[in-house]
Amino acid sequence: MDRILEIIGELRKAGREEFRVTTPVPQPYGAVDPEHLRVELAAGAAAHLVVLHTKAATSSLDVELAEGAQFELTELFLGETFCTTNVRQGARSRCRMTTVLLAGANVGCTVDLTGADAENSLGGTFLVGGREHAVVKLRTNHRVADCRSDSTFKGVAGGEAVGEFSGL
Repeated sequence: MDRILEIIGELRKAGREEFRVTTPVPQPYGAVDPEHLRVELAAGAAAHLVVLHTKAATSSLDVELAEGAQFELTELFLGETFCTTNVRQGARSRCRMTTVLLAGANVGCTVDLTGADAENSLGGTFLVGGREHAVVKLRTNHRVADCRSDSTFKGVAGGEAVGEFSGL
């Protein structure tokens, strides 16, 4: 855990409430336990954001990708966080998402592909034990005809732990 915090600490800090990226050169950013974070990538901008959830809390992340934006989002759950992530993608935007639950958490994710040739890829896993309860809900909305999405989620629950996934 200390090493994970150290790695996150070495990243550029994302804003506490709003985070805007305008540069096309991808840079790594990090945020730890955000309550509500709004992320905006301008047309052609690129970024990688690592979000670490370490405690029992409520969190929301709203992401808006303009035309041609490239975004990578990694969310790590080490605490019992209730989190909603909403992603809205414009034309020709690319978003790759990785979600890892290493503790009981409740995660909801909605992806809206609103622009032609928008592409979203989500991969995730949960690994829980004891009496933990991991819940993952995913909804991907194809709002235009020419867009693509790919989602893969795997999980392991040991002991009396419970893992749930529902996706559409």
